[in-house]
Amino acid sequence: MCKETATLAMTPSLVSIIIPIYNVESYLRECLDSILAQTYKNLEVILIDDGSTDSSGAIAKEYASKDIRIHYFYQENQGAGSARNKGLEKANGEWVLFFDSDDFMRADSIALLAERARTTNAQITIAASNALHQTKIIPMPKWLQFKFIPNKTTFNYKDMPKHIFGFCVGWAWDKLYRRDFLLTHNLSFQNLPSTNDLSFTFTSLILADTITCLDTVLFTHRINVPTSLESTRDKTPLSFIEAIRLWKENLIRAGVYAEVKESYINWSFDFAMWYLESLNSTQAKDRVFVALRKTLKELDITIASMRYFRSEKNYKRFLYLRYIPLRLHKYNPTHNADIKSLWKYFFRIRLFKKQNIVRLFGITLYQSSNEGGGHIM
Repeated sequence: MCKETATLAMTPSLVSIIIPIYNVESYLRECLDSILAQTYKNLEVILIDDGSTDSSGAIAKEYASKDIRIHYFYQENQGAGSARNKGLEKANGEWVLFFDSDDFMRADSIALLAERARTTNAQITIAASNALHQTKIIPMPKWLQFKFIPNKTTFNYKDMPKHIFGFCVGWAWDKLYRRDFLLTHNLSFQNLPSTNDLSFTFTSLILADTITCLDTVLFTHRINVPTSLESTRDKTPLSFIEAIRLWKENLIRAGVYAEVKESYINWSFDFAMWYLESLNSTQAKDRVFVALRKTLKELDITIASMRYFRSEKNYKRFLYLRYIPLRLHKYNPTHNADIKSLWKYFFRIRLFKKQNIVRLFGITLYQSSNEGGGHIM
């Protein structure tokens, strides 16, 4: 082997890190500093400024001017899905990581991911992560559940059809992808205000022949950030239904739906309930409640599919959505699919040291304070 050929053989593969940016001036420097500190140096960092109105664009340009590996692009605000797609078009790496601009990684993250991907020839490499709430680091073992993963170096959906959508989360930022795998299958992100990566991520899991996982925490993901997509769902609360709908269509198109149906139903319904309960406004919750009642059958969540539910809580939630009309649901003080809360509103007897209350059909018949006597309402 000639000297030039040997040098090329030892050159580590180029890794493209694609980062959509929108109004993250408070976190962007920490994100980019963690990337520039990587021990793996053969990187290209593609920053897509999605029409930021704060100083995020200026910060991104500053970093691009100081490091030739960083490339800055601007687009009018179209959403994170569009920004990720544009980044993939610009990418040249053998491997691609779609990272979030308010997260950060440890210094050897790319080195460990790339080494595992190279030695296993995996099309998708997934790492464990922690959450960061304000200044508190929170372990999140549910984000990558090894109890569902086969004891193999690489695996695919055929090894775990009942858990292929439950062992990890439907986001892209903790996964390293072979770029040619994404291009071959024409995988792209939906142009949705939120949940734009769900269909991309879960469709990729059933198309990949080789998936591997690292039981090492490499990334730190901020949660409850006021400016993040996760915290602005109330404005467009129905986006997740479009994501689930396309995901199901992709499974059918790939000819695998029957094999993974149990996993699809459990994850999609659990996600829908989490989405409903995590919304802040009553109006948004009611919109989701109505929309879910209309689309449950379309999403294949029916009486017949109840046999797939692994959770008694979800079984009861489904019955609530199926049989409780909106006019009755509006009396539920939590505005969640919770029959206990609704029942307590209509029929309630509370006997405490300081207060007693009797309620029937939502009407308070008797209420008293033990300090000042009682009265009929």
